[in-house]
Amino acid sequence: IEKVNINKDDAETMSKISGIGSTIATAIVNYRNDNGSFGRIEDIKNVNGIGNATFEKVKNYITIK
Repeated sequence: IEKVNINKDDAETMSKISGIGSTIATAIVNYRNDNGSFGRIEDIKNVNGIGNATFEKVKNYITIK
């Protein structure tokens, strides 16, 4: 599976990943718009609704490059 870029891709693309639904995908985009790009994939845990369990589920499918 192709990785999703959490710094560039839109909510629709991100929501295709198991563990990230449309609500979380929108929250990622909103966080990015408010706070700038993610410096590392672990920073996705700063988004409301994403904790360690969700991060562990999606970490192999996301990138910032």
